Amino acid sequence: MLFPAPVDKTVKTKILSMLSVLMLAVLRDQIKYFVNICTNWRFDVVNLQEKLYN
Repeated sequence: MLFPAPVDKTVKTKILSMLSVLMLAVLRDQIKYFVNICTNWRFDVVNLQEKLYN
């Protein structure tokens, strides 16, 4: 082992927290992207309906 147990534990938790933060950032970007697609699609549908009914 490179580290004594307590140091090893803190390093592991730091790495894990960094990874989780990265994952959250990626997820947040994908959710934003998905929401943008959904809102754009909804606006397109609304525009289509307006064109059809006008």
